[in-house]
Amino acid sequence: MTHKNLVLSGKHSSISDLNDFILNGEWILKDLDFEKIKQKKIQVFESSSYKRINRINSYKIADEIYDSVKLDLVNELNTLHSKNFSLRFWQIIFGYWLVNFIHICVERYFRIHEILKENEIQNILIRKNNNFNFSTNDTFGLNLNSINDDWENNLFYEIIKFFSINKNLIIEDSSSNGFTKTFYESSEIKPNNKNKIKIFLFNIFNIFNKFNNKEVLISQTYLPKKFEFLFHLLFFQLPTHYPLQKISYKKKDENLRRGIKLVKTEKKNLENFVRYLIPKCLPSSLVETFESLYKNCELVGYPKNSKTIFTSISYAYDENFKFYTAKNVEKGARYFIGQHGNEYFTHRFSTRIELETSDKFISWGYKNSNKIISSFNLKTFKKKRKFNDQGKLLIISYPSIHRIYSHDRYCDYKNSMLNSLLLKEKIDKNISNQTMLRLDSDFKNNEHSFNKKILKTFNVNDLCFGENKLDKLIEKSRLCIFTFDSTGILENLSLNIPTLAIWKNFDNHLNDEFREKYLILKNGKIFFDDIDELVRHINKHWKNISSWWFSKENQSFIKKFNEDFNNKGNIKSLIKLKNEIKNNE
Repeated sequence: MTHKNLVLSGKHSSISDLNDFILNGEWILKDLDFEKIKQKKIQVFESSSYKRINRINSYKIADEIYDSVKLDLVNELNTLHSKNFSLRFWQIIFGYWLVNFIHICVERYFRIHEILKENEIQNILIRKNNNFNFSTNDTFGLNLNSINDDWENNLFYEIIKFFSINKNLIIEDSSSNGFTKTFYESSEIKPNNKNKIKIFLFNIFNIFNKFNNKEVLISQTYLPKKFEFLFHLLFFQLPTHYPLQKISYKKKDENLRRGIKLVKTEKKNLENFVRYLIPKCLPSSLVETFESLYKNCELVGYPKNSKTIFTSISYAYDENFKFYTAKNVEKGARYFIGQHGNEYFTHRFSTRIELETSDKFISWGYKNSNKIISSFNLKTFKKKRKFNDQGKLLIISYPSIHRIYSHDRYCDYKNSMLNSLLLKEKIDKNISNQTMLRLDSDFKNNEHSFNKKILKTFNVNDLCFGENKLDKLIEKSRLCIFTFDSTGILENLSLNIPTLAIWKNFDNHLNDEFREKYLILKNGKIFFDDIDELVRHINKHWKNISSWWFSKENQSFIKKFNEDFNNKGNIKSLIKLKNEIKNNE
């Protein structure tokens, strides 16, 4: 077996001095100087963790570690802050972060061990900082660091050191730290006239709300804004907007963190590695800035004592909301979380925090326990069907993603891009000339083997990098094609907009229960896992998409797929949801 050099960072200066490389992943390409290495043998490692059986196994391992660690972390944080809060209180605040952190550790651990098992590695090229700061300000920062070269290299160094991986390390010092950007900074919306009017109106309502003892906190429900407005009124209270607030975070305190002791044994296993690393990585919001957030979270304008709280988004990364909710749930408030995407129930994807921390989870139709309220697709509520039956072909590709899963999802991203290319190249020329590709805003910053080919294959005027809202692009299109299992598919099927989908291994990511549900789309020729079959289908129906889409047979497939899973709502449904929440107070 040929000796190879494992590259963990494309920024490493020794790359030009060696040969026979295996790159840790496709993302390493963006930092390589191709002029210096064009004569060298380079292999990009492709993990097998995306395979169905490996996904199942990695999620099981991550869940077991979470269940083992969570109570110990609760006890340590209670001791650190001289509190006696419940597990539920802490899970509302740290649950999403801890799940993601464990999944990252699981994926990176298995990745490097798989590389070493399958290859004869002579050297590992790695960059590290002896004083590296793994911690972020808020819980969202971990997502950004999951795709940060410096953060990941220092994480791999910790894995190599902890498990005593006996390989020659070519270490290059790096003075860089990971990202410190917060959710507030990432979500900052540029003001425009429409936003200014909304903010002005909500500010007026907020003045009146100060004199009104509101008992229901409604925030980021995923309903269209005017219907979220109406939802407030159904509870006999004025609409209120709770914008994200900038938080002043304290600097990392090493002495404070040394007091968090999670390692109970000397065993060198994956769980103990996670336990060892958590104190280094906990966000400031849970350690240094905890007391400030706990005392000041109400100052953003939340009611003094909410008896009911409902959100579909804020539970994840809005620190003020999470602290406020945890405090009020501890006092007995009822907490409702709404579905906000397509991965719930269908995917092998951890939704445990939403289900474990809420009193009731509001689904878009599915129900398998009394914990769930079967409702309707919140995002498409009362929206009108808008598309152009003489418009273009719109391809929607996988967005650039944070690598926060216990398996490698980059392969899904890559397959999505390849299918976008193949579709453009294989369909009739007349249709190809009318094809648009929607990418995300980060696409230009990512270097991969097909980046330049995509830019070369598509006319610059037919590429959209997230600057236009998807709704507006759909309005100009006669047919949408998703090259991944997107929430947009559920939205379009709810609105009955002509839509097709393609991805490899159609059930690789699905829970067993939903295989039959997705087969409905496959049998109805709405979903494809073969690019040539998809091309023939488009070519056949392009001139009269509406005739095929609205045919009795096709509509029966869509109706059956949506049934008790992706329900369409109306005003009566909204009132029913209000009553469900009211009756569960």
